[in-house]
Amino acid sequence: MKESETSIRIGSLVVCPNCLGELRADKQMITCTECEAVYVVEDGWPILLTASDQRFDDVSDCCLNADEIRTNTFTTLNYSIPLLRKLAGRDPTGLRVLSAGCGVGVDVDLYRAAGIEAHGVDCGARIAAWATRQHPEALYFTSVSHLPFPDATFDAVVTGCLLPHIGVVGDSVDVSDGVDEARQQVASELLRVTRPGGHIVMGNPNRLCPVDLFHKGQMAHPGALGRWHPLTERFLLSFNDHVRLFGNAAVVSTLPVSGYWGFHSKQERPATWVLAQVLKVYLGLLSLPPLDLLRRSGFNPWLMVLATKAQA
Repeated sequence: MKESETSIRIGSLVVCPNCLGELRADKQMITCTECEAVYVVEDGWPILLTASDQRFDDVSDCCLNADEIRTNTFTTLNYSIPLLRKLAGRDPTGLRVLSAGCGVGVDVDLYRAAGIEAHGVDCGARIAAWATRQHPEALYFTSVSHLPFPDATFDAVVTGCLLPHIGVVGDSVDVSDGVDEARQQVASELLRVTRPGGHIVMGNPNRLCPVDLFHKGQMAHPGALGRWHPLTERFLLSFNDHVRLFGNAAVVSTLPVSGYWGFHSKQERPATWVLAQVLKVYLGLLSLPPLDLLRRSGFNPWLMVLATKAQA
């Protein structure tokens, strides 16, 4: 389907998330030519959700969006793009990358400015910021449980704290029934759209570390330094949890942590400025190559995981 045939924002890569069939669009709705699934359009955005998919109940707030733009800009420029360059063994220009759970979508703009063909998906309220992006045509309202892309579409998939928010009740730390099945479905979809030999990059707070320093909205109060939780909590994931999810379909390893976080908000407050400096130094030490096993342990608060899809 050519984009010129419709005013709806839908890219040439997109297929039916229900059956992977071809989509036909007009100004009111999108229809699959094979399974006849119908997808509505809201404010120009196709809502590519299957009957079993749900929207993510996050908060749309201009201040939170501005903080996410700042944080994601730092991470994309200082961590993700250099990592993609290293994984590819060359300049990343021409790579096709999916940002899964892209939120406000600023990373897609930054990837594309670097010559990377990036696409982003999200199904939360932060898509309100998409209209201000430079490449809204590369952003899709859809669920990672049923991605609207053909098999082996992407050289790499990059996620930031995606899996912990799968199978939970709203934007909370409470898991729902079927959380394991829901996360397995997402892992299978991320693998499906990644080419053989391609990479899935994942980051999230480490379940084995008793303090979650990163989920501000789930902390006891705005001034809290962290969120204490039992090591058996099912909201967060450990390294071995990732291994179980991706099984024999990928080689799973840890990645360095240094450079992922800028700790901008913590540096703005005198009470947490020292903590931010200590965390930077500590994460730098954990990123040293000999400390791979330590990065998998509870001594590491933020886990970076690489799943490299097995060759066909």
